[in-house]
Amino acid sequence: MNISHTDFKLHEELREKARAITNFKMHRTVFFLANILIWLVSAFLFYAFKTTWMWAIFPTAIWGVILIFHYFWTFKWNKDRVEKEYQKLLKSLEKRQLNEQSAKLTDEATNQ
Repeated sequence: MNISHTDFKLHEELREKARAITNFKMHRTVFFLANILIWLVSAFLFYAFKTTWMWAIFPTAIWGVILIFHYFWTFKWNKDRVEKEYQKLLKSLEKRQLNEQSAKLTDEATNQ
């Protein structure tokens, strides 16, 4: 199987995008599972020791803000930057391929 350099780059870009999406989904899952545990502990302490406030709101809120930023970074803000960089790399690759083809044609012309 012969994969061109352009195809290889495309596959690498897609793999990187899939990795970012998977990382976000894992972060989201850990957030929900950990916060369930945090709220269960907080509720237990609230009812068992008659504490006057639910402290779990603070780690949930802070972590939630971080998760929101992670979402925007993965799906919104980073998309344009990645696409611009990808187009730039694609143009430079095409230019290099054209240069290689013209050098090959020049070599063939001089060898005849």
